[in-house]
Amino acid sequence: ASVTITNSTFSNGTTLSVYRYTGDRPITITGNTIAAAGIADTGMYVDTWDTTDGVINTPPTVSGNTVSGTLRNGTGDTRGGRAITIMGRYLDPTLLTGNTGTGNTMNIIAISGNFTHDATLPVAGLPWTLYDSTFGWTINPGVTLTLNPGAVIKAWPSGNYYSTLTVQGALVANGTAASPVVFTSLRDDSVGGDTNGDGAVTTPVAGDWAG
Repeated sequence: ASVTITNSTFSNGTTLSVYRYTGDRPITITGNTIAAAGIADTGMYVDTWDTTDGVINTPPTVSGNTVSGTLRNGTGDTRGGRAITIMGRYLDPTLLTGNTGTGNTMNIIAISGNFTHDATLPVAGLPWTLYDSTFGWTINPGVTLTLNPGAVIKAWPSGNYYSTLTVQGALVANGTAASPVVFTSLRDDSVGGDTNGDGAVTTPVAGDWAG
């Protein structure tokens, strides 16, 4: 069995959620529009937290989707309103590109998982943020993550887990004096703007994430 959702429109509802916890069922979510999701943690949620040890499952394809109008629930909510959230034990970053968003509290993709294929950031579309879930970002053995000059990687302040970046393969940060690569907290508005969409309500502090 597989899940394929393409060129469809979801409006005036809430989160589009797709889960896969076991098995190797392909997931393809491409070319969709999610509009007016309203108050929600995230407009689209894809979770392939496969639990079968030793089985390398098919990475999900999430590309070319547009999410708008996902809002957080008032000033006390510092985590809701994400455009897209993707978590997975096996992620191919090249299959997660070209997603766009407007009018969300946070026009971002929150990503947590193991990278199983080489990739270069930033990708086309919404910026990626390092999400604080079980695996953070893990670059698997034999895999290279390359960061182009000017890339900004923002990590979520610790919630249930630390936002961690674990390199078992290779990390290549090609910063320059004029365009450095920056690793920082999601709360840091001094680079990349107000990514978490809260104005000046929160500010970065030491220990927001674990590199």
